[in-house]
Amino acid sequence: MANRWVLVLGTVLVLTAAGWAGWWSVQPDPAARPAPSAAPVPQDELTRRVVGVLCKQLECDAARLTPTTDLLRDMKADELDIVEITAALEAEFEIRLPAAEAAQLKTVADWIGIVRTRTR
Repeated sequence: MANRWVLVLGTVLVLTAAGWAGWWSVQPDPAARPAPSAAPVPQDELTRRVVGVLCKQLECDAARLTPTTDLLRDMKADELDIVEITAALEAEFEIRLPAAEAAQLKTVADWIGIVRTRTR
């Protein structure tokens, strides 16, 4: 029986006739991700970009979003929307937002605040 390579959530597993032979984590190519910008993002640009991501993900007009807008209550966002918003903001700003922290964010101001702290 030939070895079989299986990719499971970023980990390569090797299946041989005797069973699992080993595993290796797949590391992302550092050249594939641009280096983070040295200069911090100005506050007005950061706000505009965060609101833009929120509007795109929630399919709404920017005029509906204020700093106190609650995404779950006012915009009827669900858990999947929050996951998609988190991923979109991570891509937009090249940052990491832990799922546990993102789940606690309620308002537009909360999202702007967490992105601001991660981009410094």
